[in-house]
Amino acid sequence: MKKPIRFAIAPLLAIIIGCSGEPSSENSTVARSDVGQPATSQADRSVWSLGNSHSSVGDPFGQLRRLIEAEPDRPTVEMQSFSGPFLDSFAPRVDAWSESTSSLPEVVVLQGQKISMSGQFDHPRDTAVDLTIAFAGRGARVLLFAEWARHDVDGERERIETIYRQIRDEAIERRPELAERIDVVPIGRVWERVLATHPDVRLHDADGNHSNRIGAAVTAVTLHAWLFDHEPSALPIGLTDDPFSRDLRRMALETCREVRFESAVDGRSDR
Repeated sequence: MKKPIRFAIAPLLAIIIGCSGEPSSENSTVARSDVGQPATSQADRSVWSLGNSHSSVGDPFGQLRRLIEAEPDRPTVEMQSFSGPFLDSFAPRVDAWSESTSSLPEVVVLQGQKISMSGQFDHPRDTAVDLTIAFAGRGARVLLFAEWARHDVDGERERIETIYRQIRDEAIERRPELAERIDVVPIGRVWERVLATHPDVRLHDADGNHSNRIGAAVTAVTLHAWLFDHEPSALPIGLTDDPFSRDLRRMALETCREVRFESAVDGRSDR
């Protein structure tokens, strides 16, 4: 019997996903596990990552898999990753995901709502909302991946996070009973705090937009903190038990708990 992920309950851009309705169906980027092997339906933990290059450069979900596998109960992990240009690419497949009889993973991470780089345009969020409802409505936990700002672009992180909160709020407005299954993970906020504490560490790739391997580690540790509400037992590949790694683990957990507390005070769904 599969063991459910122990989701945290505390007191209280950007481009995305493109894939077909089911893993390995036609018109899809080939579904893969992060170790290049077919995912097994017998895994203890199951996560789908749907996103663009921000979900793949630096291998954040491969690193997350390593962290989950290091949990005390040593679970097996099914990690399926899909990629494509924009959330809007999924519009033709929303019904398929909503109605399919195939099983879904415990967690679906959605990354890459189309966001205006200048901040002067408001791109439609309809498909992002539809996807959130489609997955949450079938029992999956939906994590909206609020990305980091580009290098040295002030105020962008707040704008990105606001847009993901709007997606969550619009989904909950349409389906209030799904509120407990839809969260916004403050990945960009953790990046911001890590960089403020360790300005000598570079998290962005050379393009100033994507993550490098260390930035992907920050993303993985933040997702782990959100899911399990404790610091990981292992370190992402490439990090050692030094002050930076200790600060990263602490700040990721503190930030996730802070966001849950803010959400509880505001009556939002993040927990």
